[in-house]
Amino acid sequence: MSNSTKPENNSRLDGSCLRRYDPHPDFKGMRNEPGFRSVMLNRNIQTAQIGPPPEPSTILPPPNYHRKGGKKVHPEDSSPTSKKDVEIPLCWKVASLHPPLENYAVSRTSRFIEGTEARVICDRIVKVLKKLLIMTEYDSDQAVVRCETECCAKFDICLYCGRGEFSKGIIVEAKKKKNRGSCLNLMRQIRIVLDAAEGNGISSTIVRPKEIKDLNCIKICNDPIRHSLCHAKAALEQSEKYLQDECYDVKVMGIKSLIPLMDENVVAENTRLLTLKAVLKGKNNPEIQSNLFSYLENIDPLNPNVDEIEQKLFSNALHVMQIAFKICVKFYPQCCLSTLTEIPWLVDFLVPTMVRCVKTIKSRPDNALRSLLCLNDLFSVSPQVIKKALEVGIISATLEANKRGKIYCDQTACECAVALSSLDYQ
Repeated sequence: MSNSTKPENNSRLDGSCLRRYDPHPDFKGMRNEPGFRSVMLNRNIQTAQIGPPPEPSTILPPPNYHRKGGKKVHPEDSSPTSKKDVEIPLCWKVASLHPPLENYAVSRTSRFIEGTEARVICDRIVKVLKKLLIMTEYDSDQAVVRCETECCAKFDICLYCGRGEFSKGIIVEAKKKKNRGSCLNLMRQIRIVLDAAEGNGISSTIVRPKEIKDLNCIKICNDPIRHSLCHAKAALEQSEKYLQDECYDVKVMGIKSLIPLMDENVVAENTRLLTLKAVLKGKNNPEIQSNLFSYLENIDPLNPNVDEIEQKLFSNALHVMQIAFKICVKFYPQCCLSTLTEIPWLVDFLVPTMVRCVKTIKSRPDNALRSLLCLNDLFSVSPQVIKKALEVGIISATLEANKRGKIYCDQTACECAVALSSLDYQ
């Protein structure tokens, strides 16, 4: 944080009170730049209670922060609450809160919320996580949500009760795990969650960042469109080179570099078409298709003992295939049909693999959603894909995914409804 955002004063009561940083005045009211607070705990002050005084047995001691795991609360273990302001069954039921450890400095990505019950804050966080493509594990005992983004970046959302002058509020903290990945979108997602915890923008639609084509630096670019094909060939050659590298990180970079080359909002049509041919048909850059197919063949989605590296390569390759078919069905449906006929692997292997991914809705909801998105696109143009999907159990897999989606992810539930409609399921 820059010097301009340092607190104006640090107040202390009795020499050891909570220290709170106030946001810079220029940031007030701005959703994209919320004020972050740093909180330090005092010593020898009684634990604050949240809401009505609980029974002595319900007050939790400070947790063991190094203990892994904890009781997992699944939606089937939860029952809907009778409160009118809670519209969904809570899968994160926090009965009581504990304070942070003594002298524990809460991270800057935190909020202090007064006048709101823990139950309401939990409900807000659960709802906003349903709108984001984030895998979640709810721990009610420790008041923690363990999150993993689609880019494999991990962070925790923790709830604490305050002490001293902060005893009438709740601290919501988002902690990024060290050496557990990162992405440019991570901080934006954390801010959305913290905003929602305060009650801001829960019912509003998640707004995507500005498209690259709308950036001023791109608008004034004088590079003619006729040169884009030359740039596309160079980019695909570089992606192909990365995919053949022995380093895992470079392979992932090569896979991810293919996605913007198919983005209708970023590249010209000839660039998009050239990339689709490389990904789906193996033309001009055959190693791109070969490596993507091999990553999808290397693991069984239903096998829980998959190597982490292989899993990440599989997930990223599946993402590329989903984007490729989305663009192909939207702009070149006839080309998509001919590709499915020319390359039997796409129907005989990829479709069953995606159905198996839908069945992993509990362990890999990101892969399940991408598979549903891809299958729905293919269902709209290919009866052959529908027939193959029915043979390998798409109906039962979608029904199970729909149950989970209604609790964890709105988009998954929506795609399940689309899939069942395409399959004429009554």
